[in-house]
Amino acid sequence: MSTSTGADPATAHPTAGFPAQDQEQPGTTGETRPTPDHGELTYQGALRLAERRALITGGDSVTALAEELGPGGIRVDGVAPGPIWTPLIPATGWDAERLATFGQDTPLGRAGQPAELAGAYVYLASDDATYTSGAILPVTGGKGL
Repeated sequence: MSTSTGADPATAHPTAGFPAQDQEQPGTTGETRPTPDHGELTYQGALRLAERRALITGGDSVTALAEELGPGGIRVDGVAPGPIWTPLIPATGWDAERLATFGQDTPLGRAGQPAELAGAYVYLASDDATYTSGAILPVTGGKGL
């Protein structure tokens, strides 16, 4: 579990939009401004995933896989991220206006940070989700899928 600071989620990370950037695909964290928060220094876990395994793949077949693998005790779930500020975004070749408004169409008014996805993955892989299977967890800042 992460340590909650009680911060307003609408203002916990940059909200003013992102500056124009010129990067080649797939982009690099070192050249991305502002630097994305991948959680290496900010996410505080609680060993909830000790000895766990996970496979990250596309979510289009989650329900079918959950139905097929469930009888064997295997849970299948996914996370559907909304607009998340990663090096891939400035490397898309988008114009300055599109970068400046990236994520501002969410109810929280900003793009998410990679570290803000961590709790969803931790939950789905933990014993807290033993009866969760075939689910897609939206981490979208309130924006619909």
